[in-house]
Amino acid sequence: MLREHIERFDVAPDGRVFRNAAGNYIDYYAKFLAEARHHANRLIEDSMQRWDECEDAPAGA
Repeated sequence: MLREHIERFDVAPDGRVFRNAAGNYIDYYAKFLAEARHHANRLIEDSMQRWDECEDAPAGA
């Protein structure tokens, strides 16, 4: 869906994708995506840490 949007509307020179009704590019989506990416990375890091703790635990613990 995103590729179709880019093919149809292109992107701004700085890479922003979405525009508002006035035709101005909006930063809301970039901020939202950055927060979502940070959250996802945090979940992955936490999961990896728990995995490492399980591997380091003595057998039968």
